[in-house]
Amino acid sequence: MISRKQVLAHGHSPDDIRANVAAGRWRQVLPRIYSTFTGELSRLAKLHAALLYGGGEATLSHYTAAEEWQMMPIAQRPIDITVPYTSSAVSQVPLVVVHRSRALRYTRLGTVPPRTKRPDTIIDLAVSQETSEGAVYLVVDLVSQSAVSLPAMTECVRVRPPFRYRSAIKHALALVQTGLMSALEIEYQQRVERAHGLPAGDKQTPFRVDGKTLWEDVTYDGCGAEVTVRLDGRATHSVLESPSETEDVTTPPSWLDDHVSSTAGRKCTPIRAGWRKRCAPSSCAAAQCCQAR
Repeated sequence: MISRKQVLAHGHSPDDIRANVAAGRWRQVLPRIYSTFTGELSRLAKLHAALLYGGGEATLSHYTAAEEWQMMPIAQRPIDITVPYTSSAVSQVPLVVVHRSRALRYTRLGTVPPRTKRPDTIIDLAVSQETSEGAVYLVVDLVSQSAVSLPAMTECVRVRPPFRYRSAIKHALALVQTGLMSALEIEYQQRVERAHGLPAGDKQTPFRVDGKTLWEDVTYDGCGAEVTVRLDGRATHSVLESPSETEDVTTPPSWLDDHVSSTAGRKCTPIRAGWRKRCAPSSCAAAQCCQAR
């Protein structure tokens, strides 16, 4: 990928550019940006083209930055870049979506290619959601599944307050602090526990199986009911290998309460649910089991 400015700096003329494009040797993929090869553009070529178009301070952001951080799977969508507020670059759909920021020098990380920092990437995505509820779900999902600490997220919100959904984002971080790790777990707390007047179960309870530490979404042993609710399971929680059979249970994430304890060897009533199998208010299995005890 090459820009018009780079071509001219190497001694070529505008006529050279037009001749190469007309002959099919080059292709204009964005205003003033050309590919010097034929065939489909790879993801890396698209990233390079978008950054060249945005200018020297352009930075991968939003969904594209999240993909580069491996917070989200790579999908077929435009490349998100953020440019300084005074930049003249505008979105070129379907290849590039341009965002603007006055704080880019603070949120930009000098990786290759450059991208926004992890906490700023999550905040940018939350702010771009259509609803405050969507912002809450996104923050809970990404913070709980990525290498971003709660203190780092809290500090990011403090020094760069989101221009919208600020209360929702703070609420999402508070939910993560209590042990909620996914949108489905939030739905369970609100539409099952609270709707049925159940006690708050323990979140992310570890237990050992074949030398591995696994995590139960919600348990009610501490409330006097041997009931375990499994919501999103391994789709959300990683399996942690233990070096030896005699080693203590792997330490849970730092944001979990200290009262979380191992449930290895206990007897319980497992209840499994998911997005395709949700509990109706009048027939929730967890409510029936807990209330019966």
